[in-house]
Amino acid sequence: MFGGGYDMNKDLRGNVGTNDSIGNAIYVVNAETGQLIWKATGGSGGASAMEFQHPDLVDSIPSTLTTADTDGDGFTDRILVGDTGGNVWRADLAGSDSANWKLTLLASLGRHSAGATGKASDRRFFHRPDLVQAKDENGSFDAVLIGSGDRADPLDSGGTAVNYFYMIKDRNVSAGSSTDTSIQPLQLADVTSDCLQSGSCAPDLTYGWALQMEANGEKVLATPLTMSGKVFFTSYMPQGVSKASACSPSEGSGRLYAVSLQTAESVINYDTSDDVPTADDPEGDDPTSKSDRSVDLNSAGIPAEVVTIPPNKILRPDLQVDSVDVATRWRTYWYVSEDTDLQ
Repeated sequence: MFGGGYDMNKDLRGNVGTNDSIGNAIYVVNAETGQLIWKATGGSGGASAMEFQHPDLVDSIPSTLTTADTDGDGFTDRILVGDTGGNVWRADLAGSDSANWKLTLLASLGRHSAGATGKASDRRFFHRPDLVQAKDENGSFDAVLIGSGDRADPLDSGGTAVNYFYMIKDRNVSAGSSTDTSIQPLQLADVTSDCLQSGSCAPDLTYGWALQMEANGEKVLATPLTMSGKVFFTSYMPQGVSKASACSPSEGSGRLYAVSLQTAESVINYDTSDDVPTADDPEGDDPTSKSDRSVDLNSAGIPAEVVTIPPNKILRPDLQVDSVDVATRWRTYWYVSEDTDLQ
C-alpha cells in the first residue's frame, strides 16, 4: 500500500500550490506480483472493483501511508494519509470485496479550506500521521495526529505558510463507516496559548485541536509518536539558532514537543526556569506552562522523528534518551495446559 508520489508541479515557488496531474492516488497492489488490487484516484467516475474516484483528490501524495487493523480481525481495514494540498484522507478497506472499499475526505486544512488566505494557508503534508484509538466525554474516536510543513521548500524560498500540528477526532470508528466530514481549521480548537493548562479558557474540543508552530518558518517534517496519551513530535526552524560551529553553514535548528493527546497541555517539564514549589508539587517540577511544551534539540538541521525505547523511554533526534512517565502494562493471567489423556 503506497501513495502516488510527488508531482514536481508543487516545486513552483512564489505562488499557492495548484492541482497536480500525477501522484494524486493511493495504491494497493499484490506484493509478490505487483498486480493492482485497488486504487483511489481523482475524478468523478464513481467506483468499481479496482478503482474508487474522489473529485477532491487533486494533490499529490508523497507521504508514507498509515495503515491499521482497527477492529482486531487480523486484516488491514484503514489507511490514513495527508497530501500536498493540506487535505487528510481516510480509505476504508472493510471486507474482502474491494468493490466496497472507499476513500473519504477527513479534513481540509490547507489551500482548499474555507477562508484560506493565500500562501499563509498553503499547508502541506509530507509525513504520515499517527493513529491512536481514544475516547472522551462524547464517546470513542480515532485520533489522527499530523503536522504540516513543506519538505520540498524547508527554507521557505517560495513564501511562508502558517504551519500547525493537528489532532483530528474521527468519530466514525467502525471499519467501513467513513463519510466526507471535511473538518475545517476553525472547527479545531486553537490551543496555541495553552490556556487549558492555566484554566483560563474552555475551548470546544469536539473535533480536535490545532497547535500553531510559532517560530518564523517553523514546520513539522517528521511523523509523531504517541505513548500512553503523550504525543512527541519534532519541528524544524530554518532561521533558528543553529548548533553548527562558526566554520560551518547554518542549517537551522530543531525542536522537540511533548503534549497531551487530549488537550495539547505540557506533559514534561522542559523549562525549569519557571518552576515554583507548591503544596501539591513541593519540588515545583510539574509541567505547568506553555514553555514546558518543548525543548530545543542539540543538533542542527531537519530533525528526524522520535523513536520509542520500550517500556518507558524515547530516543530524541539529537541522540539523547528521555524517560517518560507511562503506565507499564503487565500480563496478569495464567493457564495450565493439561495432557489430553488426563481429562
